[in-house]
Amino acid sequence: MKKKLIKEKKLPTEDGIWKSYQDFKRNRDAVHEFEVELNLNQVEEVVEDGIYIKVQFGIRQEGLIFLYQIFKSIWKKKKS
Repeated sequence: MKKKLIKEKKLPTEDGIWKSYQDFKRNRDAVHEFEVELNLNQVEEVVEDGIYIKVQFGIRQEGLIFLYQIFKSIWKKKKS
């Protein structure tokens, strides 16, 4: 008779899976507010409805974030 080398793991229950999913969903859908100070070189484009800023995150990753009109007025005040 061969000995089992791999330890058998218990499968999660349906309730356990549901609870894990709910925790994941709550964290994913949470609103994260933060404040940043922009440099002029981060402002990619100013448009009628707001501004696009360039952000860098991680290693060699970047993207554009659109900030609505309310943030544009704050940016203009700081620029003056």
